[in-house]
Amino acid sequence: MTSYYSVIKYVPDPIADESINVGVIAFSGSNVKLHISSNLGRAQAFAKKNSNTLIKALSDIQKMLLAGHLSESSIQRLSESWINQVQFTQPRFSSKSVDELLVDITSMFLLSEDVEIINRRPGKRSAVKLAVDSITSQLRLRFKTSKSEARKLIRLDYPAVGKLESHDLDLAIVNGVLRTGAVAINFNQENKSQLRRDIDATAFALEDMRKINKRTPFFVIGFSQVDDQSEMSRAIALFNNWKISIVTENKIPIWSEQLVRDLPNNMLHV
Repeated sequence: MTSYYSVIKYVPDPIADESINVGVIAFSGSNVKLHISSNLGRAQAFAKKNSNTLIKALSDIQKMLLAGHLSESSIQRLSESWINQVQFTQPRFSSKSVDELLVDITSMFLLSEDVEIINRRPGKRSAVKLAVDSITSQLRLRFKTSKSEARKLIRLDYPAVGKLESHDLDLAIVNGVLRTGAVAINFNQENKSQLRRDIDATAFALEDMRKINKRTPFFVIGFSQVDDQSEMSRAIALFNNWKISIVTENKIPIWSEQLVRDLPNNMLHV
């Protein structure tokens, strides 16, 4: 099988031509796998300037992947046409599979913590981290604020009142009142009996919270890259009863953008 890869570089000053790697992409035909660096703070410090361009560009790349607009031919065009602050290197050949290649180039071109993330079976904590990072970026873009100010709106392990008892949300957006909340589930766990119990416990908590928070948007976040999709399908049907969606890892960028867009304009001032 013929595969290719490209490195995504951040070039704060194209004239100076100094760059830092912020992502890698492996592909073969329409099979495309992307990994964005988990440490963009390093790139922001390297730039010594506003990094909104970087954040928006990486969000756009993730949207293109989700929409199916990335392929061998489109990535080749991106490597030729993106010549400003975010650039793709010229694609290079590999004899490895796309999945194997992604691990290798992550190890080669990105930080060690990225390698740990990509090799580790992704679960509940990984999904929460992805969501927090994406929401933070969108808050910064919309409200033109710093990372520290944006993070003040995001709460972890936030207690939400239900009709019968209080429940902890793994992630919440709060500015005096609860604006939205999410519960994470590890769909990747090998113990299917435990997964079923986790889904049922989450369903009880969400139903109980919904009785009190009738208009608050609630979500379930988790990874969908599992061999057996039966429990995922059962969870989707179960949570639909309370109009609660499951946000899988590939949907987090678009979900977070819409989530932040729907927030009131005075979020930072309440």
